[in-house]
Amino acid sequence: MRGRCVNANTPPGQCSNASRADSNKASSAIANAHSSCMLYNRWNCGLNGETLEILPEVPVNNFSDYGFDNMMGSYRCDWAPQNVTCNILVAGIDGSEYGYLGSALSSLGFYTSFQSHQAGALEVSFEYSPNALSQLNLRASNGPTANSTFPFVGGIVFGSAHARLALGSAENFVLGGTRETPPFDNPRTFSTENSHTGAGWSPDEPKYLESSIWRYDPTSQGLFPQWINPDGGKPQTTIVFIRISRNYGENQLALAGDIDMARKYFRDSFTEVVRPVLHPLISLT
Repeated sequence: MRGRCVNANTPPGQCSNASRADSNKASSAIANAHSSCMLYNRWNCGLNGETLEILPEVPVNNFSDYGFDNMMGSYRCDWAPQNVTCNILVAGIDGSEYGYLGSALSSLGFYTSFQSHQAGALEVSFEYSPNALSQLNLRASNGPTANSTFPFVGGIVFGSAHARLALGSAENFVLGGTRETPPFDNPRTFSTENSHTGAGWSPDEPKYLESSIWRYDPTSQGLFPQWINPDGGKPQTTIVFIRISRNYGENQLALAGDIDMARKYFRDSFTEVVRPVLHPLISLT
């Protein structure tokens, strides 16, 4: 790239017109590592004309190679998606570490195991951008769900389609493998594609599933759950570790809307009570 260089700063997703001094004079361009841009030969990003896409950190040194030399009238840049692959370190609310979340599932098809070493721990990947940090899907890339039809880490709802998390309710939804659900206001999907059914339990009974429930904080590298109720409401959501007596079943990681109510419910039924996982509950390594 030679000649006069102009650094164009523009809000993501907003169309900007080239200045009169620069209109129809650009001959090369490069986008930064976190953006992709579309150039237009008309003002106001008019679609009825010529366009040229600029990908992150891929210089286009000569617009004439694309029939776009000295034609740019406007441009729009958007955040380019970033990919993250990581293990998940789980800690208690008091800061004590449970260990890395294991890739193995319980006999009921739930995520419940922890391990002290990172090698072989559950590995997940997800995509985010600075303006899209919520309703993310975590996809497992190892373990029994990786090559299944339910590779996403999400909540499995047993019972009513109207089941919801809320203050004053002991309702909780276990974490397991699910199919991908869309990041809509009501992402719940009714399907047999989940790890509980895949483990041979109630094969003819579909479950309500949600996978697009995760929010990512790039600064702390923390993941936070946000359940979405059938009415679109976003209740307080916390991951809890339920220690269940061996006589009654298996331990569970679950999503709860009211920790105190969940404690009361499980104290009456089992020998050990719910223990919240670190809040913020999951950090990446």
